[in-house]
Amino acid sequence: VVEALCKIVLASPVKAATAIVLQAERDLCPWIGRADTQGQQIWRLNQRIVSLLAELFRHHNAPEALMVLANASDLLLRATDGMLVDGEAYIIPQLELLEATAGVAQHSLAWGPSGKTMAQGLWNLLKYRLPATVQCLSHSSAHVRAVSTSLLRDILHKSHFRYSKDFSEKSCHSENVFYGENLVIKDWRRDVEQCLAWEAYNLRARGRSVAILVSAANTLGCSVNNISYLAC
Repeated sequence: VVEALCKIVLASPVKAATAIVLQAERDLCPWIGRADTQGQQIWRLNQRIVSLLAELFRHHNAPEALMVLANASDLLLRATDGMLVDGEAYIIPQLELLEATAGVAQHSLAWGPSGKTMAQGLWNLLKYRLPATVQCLSHSSAHVRAVSTSLLRDILHKSHFRYSKDFSEKSCHSENVFYGENLVIKDWRRDVEQCLAWEAYNLRARGRSVAILVSAANTLGCSVNNISYLAC
């Protein structure tokens, strides 16, 4: 079904993507924290919707469709609102959706002013979900930890561009986002390190070890000065 929908999107990007967004907005349910039969049904439905959105975001050869999807900011927020719901099967698709949006955010910068606006919107989503993503670094599931690490690595090392001679600090439009003539830079490191420090504090307050979190921070190349002393 997903493959068939992707083919339809490629054939008629705007119409198909718009129809998918409208249907997803109707069908997506709140990620309620209950493990009964109804809760399981809701989670499975949401899982399918989120997986479809992630797959559509991976099709970079349909920019018109990607713009429709990226503009559905409320849908994307709702689709990733269950990252702290316990259960690997439900967390992984949400992380994969965020990973796909990170790729699109970088890819869209080559599409001119509209692409830069689109990237900014997707960066806002990624930043809003950054605390939950960092929490996944210390999840009991190794798979969740691996995917969240991969997502944060993409955010830190791929979702930015180097400075150029056209860059000017006077063209700073918002916090940690800088625009040059042919350049956009998003500096994520400070945001990620702040979330790491806060997550370490929360883990320690609950009597849990932060060793896994410190290891993940080292893997990401982030400063652990504020949290490494807690690992003992």
